[in-house]
Amino acid sequence: MIEDVFEMSRKRFHEIDDQDHFIPVELIGYSDGACHVKILTNSGDKDLVVPYIYRLERPVEPQKVTIPKFVAEYLSQNKHKTLFAALRDADWNNSPWIDWVQKIGSTNTPQEIFARAWLDGYEIEREKLYTIELPNGQGLCEGESGALFFGNHITSSRLYAKKTKEEFEKAGYAWAWEQEFAKEVE
Repeated sequence: MIEDVFEMSRKRFHEIDDQDHFIPVELIGYSDGACHVKILTNSGDKDLVVPYIYRLERPVEPQKVTIPKFVAEYLSQNKHKTLFAALRDADWNNSPWIDWVQKIGSTNTPQEIFARAWLDGYEIEREKLYTIELPNGQGLCEGESGALFFGNHITSSRLYAKKTKEEFEKAGYAWAWEQEFAKEVE
């Protein structure tokens, strides 16, 4: 019976006849005021008739939160700290932290999301991709060598370089956002 305790965490389980322990069972049916159950064990299943059972649902698995890449990087670099120290040491007064705090709004606090990510795990938010297109129809393309160049107006828009804002800024194209030439890829 002890080996079955491990199985209880993975299946629904019921209490049988006011026992102090829980036994995983499959309910077969009811008749004449009794419950027909199948006891699920590692050594084989056994049918049994009992006066009553209690059904207990499995605990709900915590949901992973979605966080930006920079927060995920910060978490992985600071796992050696306590949650309190990691929260305290985060640079909440600088960009991109400020941008993230403003984006979240009032539903959850960033600290709450940060703590959920620390405790329950997380998924990294997909970064938005952009293209850059000049008013004359020329789009920024990327050659096989990785070099960026403006193609003529005949160049198909599917050949335009698709990168994150950060990647374009590092390559010297921050001005495209100021001039409103950057377009989000859908």
